[in-house]
Amino acid sequence: MNKTWFIDIDGTLVRHLENEEIDEGREEELLPNALEFMEGIQKRGDYIILTTARLERHRLITINMLEDFGI
Repeated sequence: MNKTWFIDIDGTLVRHLENEEIDEGREEELLPNALEFMEGIQKRGDYIILTTARLERHRLITINMLEDFGI
C-alpha cells in the first residue's frame, strides 16, 4: 500500500529563511541529501505533500525555487 508523506519545506528540504530574508531575495540553499530523500520516496510509489508556513506573497518565489532544485 502506498503511503503519503507530509514534508515541510523550510528546515527539511531547504535551509530555513525568515520571511524578511525571502523578501530581501536571500539565496535559497538545498539541504544535503534532500533531493535523494524525495527521490527515494517517489521510487517506492509513495506520495509527497509539501507543507510550509511561508506567506502567500512568497508563493511564486517558493514554486520557482522548488522547480530550480528539481523538486
